[in-house]
Amino acid sequence: MRVLLDEMLPVGVAGLLPDHTVTSVKAAGYAGLKNGELIRRATADRYDVLVTADRNMPAQQNLRASGIAIVLVPGNRLSDIQPKVAAIQSAVIAAVLGRSHGWDDPADPGLGASPDPARTTAGPSPMLSSAAMTHVFISPHPDDAALSCGGLIASLRELGQNVTIISVFSGGPSQGDGLSEYQRAALGFGSKAIWPSTEAFRRDNIGADVPVPAGAQPWAADPERVALTQEYANTQARQFWQRAAWTRNANVSNVETPERPLADAVGGQGSGESIDFAAADAMTIRRAEDERYAFFMEASVIQLDLPDAVFRGYEGDEQLLGAVREDDPAPYELLRREILRLEPQIVYFPLAIGGHVDHQLCREVGVAMLDEGRQWVMPGPDLVGRTAFYEDFPYAWWHDFAGAADLAGTMALPPGVSLQPRYCDIGDMLERKSTGLTLYASQIVRLFESEQGMRDDLAGFHARVALAGGMRGFAERTWTPVRA
Repeated sequence: MRVLLDEMLPVGVAGLLPDHTVTSVKAAGYAGLKNGELIRRATADRYDVLVTADRNMPAQQNLRASGIAIVLVPGNRLSDIQPKVAAIQSAVIAAVLGRSHGWDDPADPGLGASPDPARTTAGPSPMLSSAAMTHVFISPHPDDAALSCGGLIASLRELGQNVTIISVFSGGPSQGDGLSEYQRAALGFGSKAIWPSTEAFRRDNIGADVPVPAGAQPWAADPERVALTQEYANTQARQFWQRAAWTRNANVSNVETPERPLADAVGGQGSGESIDFAAADAMTIRRAEDERYAFFMEASVIQLDLPDAVFRGYEGDEQLLGAVREDDPAPYELLRREILRLEPQIVYFPLAIGGHVDHQLCREVGVAMLDEGRQWVMPGPDLVGRTAFYEDFPYAWWHDFAGAADLAGTMALPPGVSLQPRYCDIGDMLERKSTGLTLYASQIVRLFESEQGMRDDLAGFHARVALAGGMRGFAERTWTPVRA
């Protein structure tokens, strides 16, 4: 990708983006140009991304029509930018992919095309000035993404990137009362409307503004007119979501029906409903912890509620950390559908270090999707370059994981694809990561014996990863598939 560095940025930033062709504004011959003319010239000369620290640019320019992705970095000194290098690298890739290579658009005109306003989030995000992009983290269980990628998640949110966590095996032994397809779409529709951005609340207890006669609708309207308004709202909703693989109906009243449930009135999906922890089973508690972590990180969470391995007949550590049974297939179709309808720019799967069968099954889905290849039908992305594999903590710490060579014989990548490491400096996010992990109170003692033990293991592991990457402080590492 061709990246242009704004005038106020040090040329050393080019060294932080080694996978791209980076040119400074001065070297490109644009020195002294005002922002509007700079963007026009850069677009005409086929630059893909403009990296800038100018916070006024989003307000001054029509970025949707500019035809160039703009990434806003946290300052104009190298010392301000270096700690965020991994998140900035992801933002550069995601900005370009989201602007010019839609996941499902066979008419994609290629680089330099104007972004489609229908696929753009309204308003500039605080750090990424083109449409905010979605990073999807596949978490085998509630807590796995937080344990392994909590620093990266916090950094991405600080850069204005959308984060969605898919908790796969978050269910208990009984799946008889699972969600319908419509409820799944309505309650976990991801980055089209980020939940929660501030605070979840219920609407079904909001009173009407005028006295309501007994038996009347909450809005004191004639039932026939309410039905007519509802039908009109449904038509508008279908038109709005016509390019998506699914639709979400509108509900014009605060009355819940089987066809139109209220997303924030369903327990376990972000409502303020209190949970009786004394009576709750283990998986209910874990799902509640997952939601509170998502709230803390201002991310969204989707819980697929597939039964945990312990409810699928695996008993004891030898079986849980051993080979996957032949009668226990990976949830390929379900997880693939959930991933693709979120239209993510980057998807993060576990490496399955330690060999937990649920982690292996999630990794298997990621490897299988890598091998799909490009399809010019909806959906059909090429996930090489849009996929990363993360190191499962604390297994990577316990097993002294050193690198991709340790996975030999356990992870079969498609022919011609190899893994390259990427490091994310989380020195200024380590405290936020550890604080987020305390929300998984049911797991702390089991995994680390104490909260202090958790903090000590985090510091030790991330210091070791940073050292492996030639960095100081603390780092997380992901592995990106690349074609030879």
